[in-house]
Amino acid sequence: MKHRCLRKITAAVVITGSAAMVTERLPWSERAAEWLRQAMQINLPIFGVCYGHQLLAYALGGEVGYHPQGMEVGTLEIELLPAARSDKRLATLPVRFNVNLIHAQSVLTPPPGAEVLARSQQDACQILRYGDNALTTQFHPEFNGAIMQRYLSWLSELEPAKQQTYRLKQQQVSDTPFSQLLLQDFVASLGVQQALAGVGLRVSRP
Repeated sequence: MKHRCLRKITAAVVITGSAAMVTERLPWSERAAEWLRQAMQINLPIFGVCYGHQLLAYALGGEVGYHPQGMEVGTLEIELLPAARSDKRLATLPVRFNVNLIHAQSVLTPPPGAEVLARSQQDACQILRYGDNALTTQFHPEFNGAIMQRYLSWLSELEPAKQQTYRLKQQQVSDTPFSQLLLQDFVASLGVQQALAGVGLRVSRP
């Protein structure tokens, strides 16, 4: 009954980033993890971003924790792995492209059944695939360069001793159109282009 109700009221889900940490196991986060387990049982379309990427991995039995190399932040390059070529959502993307990131925790060990489709120099699990219905990214496809700049400015104020490091990262910030395609195409795949157009939004490729 619970699964039928979930499918009836939910077409798809995007799990966003969060200031919380998965390992804190906050009550709302644990409830969300249980909800995601139910959603996966009925193959609900899921797109997870940053915290959402980690939360789904945790919910399905993966290991999440602080990355040994510390925070990964800024506009950085990721590399698609050979397995990505078999995924229609990634097949047209270049092997290497820039993404915007800010995270301290990572998926350290993917859950059973998850496929790793991309990596960065620091993080081995930048994109995870769970069959045809769920895809998650450690990076933020919704971030443009301006948003990334603001996060780096905030970090620079928060950690004065690292201001020079963050300023150098700010010089390397850019928009990341290829990463944005992943989220745009997820929305487009739901057949909601007309609904978006009705509220003044448009799904398009750069």
